[in-house]
Amino acid sequence: MTWDRKEMKMRAKSSLKGIFLMAGIAALIYLVLAGKNFIDVASTYSSDSINRSIQVGNFKWDFNVGGGMPGVVEKDFNWLLSLPYLWMGSLAGIAGILISIFVGGPIVVGLSRYFLTVSRNKDRADLGVLFSVFGDGSYMNIVSAVFITNLKIFLWTLLLIIPGIIKSYEYYYVPWILAENPAMKQKEAQELSSRMTFGSKGAMLITDLSFIGWYMVSAFALGFLNPWVKAYSTATFTEIYEVLSTPQVGTQY
Repeated sequence: MTWDRKEMKMRAKSSLKGIFLMAGIAALIYLVLAGKNFIDVASTYSSDSINRSIQVGNFKWDFNVGGGMPGVVEKDFNWLLSLPYLWMGSLAGIAGILISIFVGGPIVVGLSRYFLTVSRNKDRADLGVLFSVFGDGSYMNIVSAVFITNLKIFLWTLLLIIPGIIKSYEYYYVPWILAENPAMKQKEAQELSSRMTFGSKGAMLITDLSFIGWYMVSAFALGFLNPWVKAYSTATFTEIYEVLSTPQVGTQY
């Protein structure tokens, strides 16, 4: 089924009218909880200081510890100070992976469910929809389906960049499909997304690229507008989903 990018953006703007602020907050929650580096503790050594950073979601703090001892003694002392941060970094990395799987995955589906509600019945679009997946009896199925889908895309990307990009758009609508069908198995959701996006992957890529200008504007605002650009983008791809799928009338969420 064909669709027009400009029309989809117009429909997205219409669906966001009156709730754009709340939609941006929903996107912000997603960006924080579903970030790839939810927790990151880093410690790097330089000749005269230890450079450390702690990142939680999209928020990062940097601080340095200067050395006061000369030569080899300073170097050894700095590395000794770095050891706890190396352990913290390892533990944080493991924690980040677990959070991305067991929290990030459901939040991705919750965000899709939220914007489906915005598109179909915005009066029922409250932030609780974002977390509705955690109350589903199919929570573990969603965790598994999102994880396996992301793993497949990652492995395709390792093989070659272009096939990885193609696969990412082929499976693009798995979260939306799971949002409506939480008990659906990952293979079935992937196959359905593949059929839906057949012939549209190039247009979807161009649509994604069309938001670069907005992200550049946000960069001048130190990234503070990113959640609202994400909301606009997600609303647009939700409208595309509505065209490519045969949606249910209304939504229970």
